Amino acid sequence: MQQNEPQFDEPALKAAIRRVSAEEIAPAGLRDQVARQIGNEGGGKLAGTKVAGGWLTAQRVKMAVAASVALLAMGVAAYQVRELFFPPRVVQPYSYHQDLPTEFAEAMVRAHDSNAGMTTPTSAVSELTQVKEKLSRDIGIPVVMSADLGDGWMMNRSGETVVGKAKAAYVTYASKGQTVTVFSIPADAVYQAPEGAQYAQTVNGHGLSGFREGSGLYCVVASATAGAPTRDQLNALREKLHAYLPARSCGGTGGESLVQGSARRSHVDF
Repeated sequence: MQQNEPQFDEPALKAAIRRVSAEEIAPAGLRDQVARQIGNEGGGKLAGTKVAGGWLTAQRVKMAVAASVALLAMGVAAYQVRELFFPPRVVQPYSYHQDLPTEFAEAMVRAHDSNAGMTTPTSAVSELTQVKEKLSRDIGIPVVMSADLGDGWMMNRSGETVVGKAKAAYVTYASKGQTVTVFSIPADAVYQAPEGAQYAQTVNGHGLSGFREGSGLYCVVASATAGAPTRDQLNALREKLHAYLPARSCGGTGGESLVQGSARRSHVDF
């Protein structure tokens, strides 16, 4: 007797089998609805920002602005604290006011006194250029020299001397019975004076005023006598000396490139 094989004509059973075999995951209507929902949500997000450097969302813009404001406020607060408790120091050129070493300043005063009483000129005004060039070569720096410093100060004598252990050039000027001496000395032969340093002091009753410029130390020394120039007058003479130095450049000019002489003489007039 032959048995009939089972028939699978039930629609519900076939639908279940299709779902299990992944031929149909969900009804078409449901899939379309889910796809539209995902598209709307994704589109809304993408409209606000682009993944690769596009427009920021409003929320991110607000966060960025808030962070910037906070950073700016911190910077302002830090600046105010610095200005209040740690103000910057400003160093002006030619603002180093110092005193020369006592021993060296006294040696300069002695050199001045040894020449102040000599009234015989050592050279004529017509020979001024040649004398200045020779002194600059011997000393190795530009020498300050002029026939007239103004205010009645006229050149009297010039020559070489030794101040302490440093070879120097000197020029004496006379006015109304008073004498001052202008010294030109290699700065490094004295001590490491800073560029732009200024000096104004009294040594054994003698007024002294000077400065460093380039490789030279330049000083004006007055006598310790009644009617001698005051410190203010010496400082005014000191300021005039800048005009008699060569203009400086990167390569140096004038006496800046002169070779210092090898001979050392205690006192030479010419």
